[in-house]
Amino acid sequence: MYIFMSMNGLMHWNDQKYKAEDQIWAEYPQIKEEFVAGEFPPEILVEFQSLLERIGTRPVIVRSSSQLEDNLGTSFAGKYDSYFCPNQGTLKENLRALVQAIASTFASTFKPEALLYRRSRGLQDYDERMSVLIQEVQGEKYGRYFLPFGAGVAFSRNLYRWAPHIRREDGFARLVWGLGTRAVERVGNDYPRLVALSHPTLQPDDSPEAIHYYSQRYVDLIDLEENNVKTLPVQDVITPAYPSLRFLVQIEQDGYLVTPRSRVMESDLPNLAITFDQLLQRTSFAPRLSELLRLLEQHFLSRWMWNLQCKSLIRSHSRLR
Repeated sequence: MYIFMSMNGLMHWNDQKYKAEDQIWAEYPQIKEEFVAGEFPPEILVEFQSLLERIGTRPVIVRSSSQLEDNLGTSFAGKYDSYFCPNQGTLKENLRALVQAIASTFASTFKPEALLYRRSRGLQDYDERMSVLIQEVQGEKYGRYFLPFGAGVAFSRNLYRWAPHIRREDGFARLVWGLGTRAVERVGNDYPRLVALSHPTLQPDDSPEAIHYYSQRYVDLIDLEENNVKTLPVQDVITPAYPSLRFLVQIEQDGYLVTPRSRVMESDLPNLAITFDQLLQRTSFAPRLSELLRLLEQHFLSRWMWNLQCKSLIRSHSRLR
């Protein structure tokens, strides 16, 4: 990141974190514009091109990976940017999209949300640097679109317990059809499926009307033909031919929600509600996710305790010296 900033004359933005809040907000569009216009060293571009040649036409995502992310006691979720690259153009076009995504992710180190969050947490003086992860997007082709069957965000502790018998320690998830952005960013005009992993089929609202009303209305996906990321109404994308449809939806009929047991008709589509009912009821998804979260929590805490012990030993050694 610092090599990129240095060769493009961007180092003067490093004092952004000390400026007044109004100035931080006002100057960020200019920062982003200058970063996107920046250039990478030729030897790095060769590596990027080689990477794209190996990936082929599979979509990728450029994800932020800063030094402050995933610290215990601070959550930078949503503070930095990640970018999808549909990767359906020529090699030259795909390379340009990739370097712009990386530069934009670097620029998000200076996002007002991130800088002000650091200030509120006493991390303003920290020398924050941004790296990136370039990952293939997981999912499958569905007509002209590319999207996963399910994606979202999960927590090892459930802080949203809408019933007393929900176990906090089993975890919690927000689950959506399509790209997980609608679950991670909690879009205001839509509703992910909320899953208490101790009781995965338990809904916050028990009436079929409420469940249908608070089900997902829009889906984020990659349009392979137009080579971009789109948000579309669920009704414009889903069809009776969608694979694993019965694991995804239920149909409201006569005041009840029923799982489709045979072919869904076109006339049923307006009454569909995305509930993931059969995924949660008929598969091991929920208990396996809960187990995964417990393992992550266990090892994350163990590593944090080990780091604390190392710092304590270093301080003790310094005092002895």
